[in-house]
Amino acid sequence: MADDLDPSQLVTAFAFGASEDGRVVQVECRRRNGKVAYLQFEFEDLAAFVLNLEKAMGEAFKLQQAAVAGSDPKLFYPSRARRVTELKGTVAADGTPVLVISLGQGMDLDLSLNSLSIPELIRLLQSLEDARQEGLDRTN
Repeated sequence: MADDLDPSQLVTAFAFGASEDGRVVQVECRRRNGKVAYLQFEFEDLAAFVLNLEKAMGEAFKLQQAAVAGSDPKLFYPSRARRVTELKGTVAADGTPVLVISLGQGMDLDLSLNSLSIPELIRLLQSLEDARQEGLDRTN
């Protein structure tokens, strides 16, 4: 793909819209050259698009990781974190714990915790809080 890369085609901004009944979602992609591409999806096809986009992001992350010799690419390349506004949880019908993370953009991420135990998650979150607190203590 690198051989085909035309920097003027890179998307520099995007916006979303939906039909009045919410059945069609439009993605407007503004390119560096000023041209706009419109992508329209029926709502039921949008999830497949998003999942494939996330898969491509995962593959790109692995390539970036290889390029920086196994380090975390977020230390080298710009990355935007999404703001979490609320954490909730539920249990699926099959008994699998589900962590629901609400984002500032009005979106919920439902994460199945079947391979991660709740005590492990608690320890992970506690270690993040400890690291944050340690950083605050150093700055005061």
